[in-house]
Amino acid sequence: MILVGGFNSALDKFAEIDAIEPGAVLRLRNMRTLPGGKGLHVALACSTIGASATLVGLVDDRNRKLFETTMSNAGGRFVGVNVNESIRTCLALRDSDGRTTELLEAGPEVSPALAATVLDTFHRAAAYARFILLSGSLPRGFPPDTYATLISELGRDRTLLDTSGAALDVGIDAAPWLVKPNRREAEEIVGFSIASPGDAARAAAAIAARGPRCVVVSLGAEGAVIWASDRALHVEAPNVTVRNTVGAGDCLLAGFAVGLLHGWAIEECGRQAVACGTAKVRHAETGMLRPADVEALMRAVKVTSLAA
Repeated sequence: MILVGGFNSALDKFAEIDAIEPGAVLRLRNMRTLPGGKGLHVALACSTIGASATLVGLVDDRNRKLFETTMSNAGGRFVGVNVNESIRTCLALRDSDGRTTELLEAGPEVSPALAATVLDTFHRAAAYARFILLSGSLPRGFPPDTYATLISELGRDRTLLDTSGAALDVGIDAAPWLVKPNRREAEEIVGFSIASPGDAARAAAAIAARGPRCVVVSLGAEGAVIWASDRALHVEAPNVTVRNTVGAGDCLLAGFAVGLLHGWAIEECGRQAVACGTAKVRHAETGMLRPADVEALMRAVKVTSLAA
């Protein structure tokens, strides 16, 4: 089983708009509302492609059933810890030029007692997990070293980390099995620009030198670069029509984790990962994909070695 810690749950709203003009009245079209947050995207994608995942996260009474039903319908499970305030809302706006702008709420601030309940719930679920994925921002009230502490407590050889900011920086030094920064996050960590797959490989190697055994730098339409066992791979994404990029990196991580669960080689994990991320962007639903698309796209994904 795969366990996902996506503690900072959200409602995802996606809409289309002609253009974003500061100070103007903006009229939204085709608004969609779905359960979200990076953890939900990861757990849902894992379950959708055949590896049952359990997600632990905050939830309010109003939205508990929505999260439970969404995960159950995909073959997974949602373990929600109740918070008295409403969970956050994340709004993604796609303009006529195909650009997506995200407006992300911080979410409720939790008390030390509630944070302890979340972590205790997560520890109990971890007893049954082969791999543990720590995904997304931490709710306000959680210390930035929360993920790092979980990595040390639950086992470096089965933890995968995808977060940002201080939680990512501290988490890298805890040496999880895998970290997955995107281009911007990797640039912030290593302090240089990533303009090519070669640059991404250099950044991944520098991050791996701090402890993780595998580093996956996601590059959007360029796919991803993987550093593992002192070698670098460029996993190239096929060209597709992009409808919504939100959640693509989460689906990429899910594809990689499910490959690990199956015992696949790194190349095949990477191939499925990029196929999952590409399958996501073809559809307007935030963070969702279809198994048939993943299977078809895997045949079009190209994996090449890069100079160490």
